[in-house]
Amino acid sequence: MSKGVLIFAHNNTDRPTDYLFGAWICATTIKNNNPDISVSLLTKDKNYVPTEQQDIYDEVIEFPFGTAEKAQISSNTSINCYQFYYATPYEQTLVLDADTLVLGKLDGLFEAARRHDLLFPHTIKDFRNVSYRVNDKLAEKNNLPQFETCAWYFNKNFDKEKHYRYEGKQRIELDTSEEDSEPFFNLLEIYLRHHKIINDQIKYNPPAGFDKNFLFSLAIDNLDLVDNIQDFGILTYLDLASTSPNWYKLLNYWIINGKLKIENYNITGIIHYGNKTFNYDELDRIAKQY
Repeated sequence: MSKGVLIFAHNNTDRPTDYLFGAWICATTIKNNNPDISVSLLTKDKNYVPTEQQDIYDEVIEFPFGTAEKAQISSNTSINCYQFYYATPYEQTLVLDADTLVLGKLDGLFEAARRHDLLFPHTIKDFRNVSYRVNDKLAEKNNLPQFETCAWYFNKNFDKEKHYRYEGKQRIELDTSEEDSEPFFNLLEIYLRHHKIINDQIKYNPPAGFDKNFLFSLAIDNLDLVDNIQDFGILTYLDLASTSPNWYKLLNYWIINGKLKIENYNITGIIHYGNKTFNYDELDRIAKQY
């Protein structure tokens, strides 16, 4: 089975954060530790990706169906997340946010996940390697499954047989999506693109606005996939913000030869650090291993 990492990133004119630089850092750390694993960038416009950053990727992919912005649905590009399924060039896809580092091997993750169609992390770790169950208060209030979406996994079957019916000269493809993760993405598209209507239907504890995690969780619950997405620690990653949003001001940390150390702990594996944690120079030192 083909396997690879899909990093979702683009820059917004109304936000100062350089998400494409973060994605390049993420891809570089993956390649440093996993030179044989393919990495692709999913973005809304290839022309905005700096030339010097493109070489790290095996592919730079645009959204196959355009963006919600062009359709005048919303300026929130997360609404396009349902297109991951149609954009991925891999049978096994690990999706990572741009503000993520990979300081370790990924072969074991792909091997452990290969028999699953869809997995989300239900536990996260702090820098001391202490694990915690994901606690999403909004999902809990609505009796929905609680998981994170900074790092997640899905399978795609490129070889599934297509079936059609005809109405006159029009050929209509029949649903054969039960063979992989496609049903989730089909329902997710409806929820993401119509999130305001969905929110209005939540009677007691609706989201205040667009909430990607909530909509993912709602789709999983309505498809009765709660037991199927249990990752049993396969996707457990280190979330530095779980210690404190300002952990980098409270704790000592060092970056030496591309290695990260916090207090007396060597940090390895998948690390979600948040957009405001490291400055660009620190990220560059991690990626270039000096």
